Amino acid sequence: MAGLASTRLFRAMAPSRSWLKGVRRNLMCDAAGLAPLALMCGVYWPCPETRAGDFSSRRCVCGRKSSRGSLTLHFCFGPCPCAVNSRAKWKQRVAEAFQRHGLSATAGGSTPTYALLARWLGNGGRGLPKELALELPLIFADTFGVWAARVPRSHVDSIFGL
Repeated sequence: MAGLASTRLFRAMAPSRSWLKGVRRNLMCDAAGLAPLALMCGVYWPCPETRAGDFSSRRCVCGRKSSRGSLTLHFCFGPCPCAVNSRAKWKQRVAEAFQRHGLSATAGGSTPTYALLARWLGNGGRGLPKELALELPLIFADTFGVWAARVPRSHVDSIFGL
């Protein structure tokens, strides 16, 4: 599992048990609430890092194929043309959350990397104040998660070739 491309974000986060438990308790068990955990595991439907049942090329909700780089980073940080308003709202709310705690959202650089995405999702509970580490997955659920939950099921199925 350590070498699978779909686990890159999970490995970058290296979540602690207590953080996972806190996130699980704070998130709703609906499509929006499960979005941060699905993203961590590489199975978030807008940008899947796992292959479809027929082992076809992975592709983003916008149609970009995985052969052109990470779908997760492409979707979450851009330039994916989908969910533009949700992405802007997510980035703004993440910056505000870090600012409330006297921290920089881009500590270590602003280049879209799995390390930066892990930080913006709570860093697995490591190196951030506990309250912030638990708030960041909620922000993802409230922005991208809500957007994804509103997309018609037929569109979701087409991403996975169903």
